[in-house]
Amino acid sequence: MKSPLLAIMLTLSAAFPAVADVLKIKKDAPKQYVVKKGDTLWDISGIYLDEPWLWPELWQMNPQIDNPHLIYPGDALALIYDADGNPRLVINKGYRKLSPQGRITPKGRNAITTLPLEMIKPYISYEQAMNSDDIKGKPYILGANENTKTQTLGHILYAKGDLQVHKAYAIYHKGDAYTDLTGEVLATRASYVGIARAFRAGDEHNGVPSSLRVESVKREIQQGDFLMPAMEGQMLP
Repeated sequence: MKSPLLAIMLTLSAAFPAVADVLKIKKDAPKQYVVKKGDTLWDISGIYLDEPWLWPELWQMNPQIDNPHLIYPGDALALIYDADGNPRLVINKGYRKLSPQGRITPKGRNAITTLPLEMIKPYISYEQAMNSDDIKGKPYILGANENTKTQTLGHILYAKGDLQVHKAYAIYHKGDAYTDLTGEVLATRASYVGIARAFRAGDEHNGVPSSLRVESVKREIQQGDFLMPAMEGQMLP
């Protein structure tokens, strides 16, 4: 019988919707918006999204902006959809702002600031929708070295499966299934739990598990939670 590993919690909650979720654009969202002085990314995202903390999804992979965190008053933003049907905000190249030359000021002074990572990180959960067969093939947690109610950074986890020493792995918990209206299973929810770094490779032939050290935690880690190579954003401080 599987027993839960002891709870690993942060003081901050993790309530941000899954990255695999489809962004829902407001029905009254404009097709084009001209940035005004005093606007923030949060303000602009709120014009298009009911959940403005999802702004990184709306702005990600924008080839028209050198730094997608910097936009300026007078920039015209257009709402488009990529090949997969995902909404994106881009700068409208066909829009041109005319103003007297004498009033031109360096853009760097008026750039709209992004929200600090510390403010939005509690909402980021990095959840995914995965095929259940893919989950079955992943390395998974067997147990931990500490028999305490709450584990902290630095505690050791033991896992079954091939792991690369020094590599960071994201820990995921297998959740409920996503189904369509007929009840057919489309995918399985994978909830992000934390990050651990492998420091000792196991030997399955001789029954020796791999060892990982916990580096960050968001919620309870359970026996059977599976591992995948960590994404860059998951390892931000």
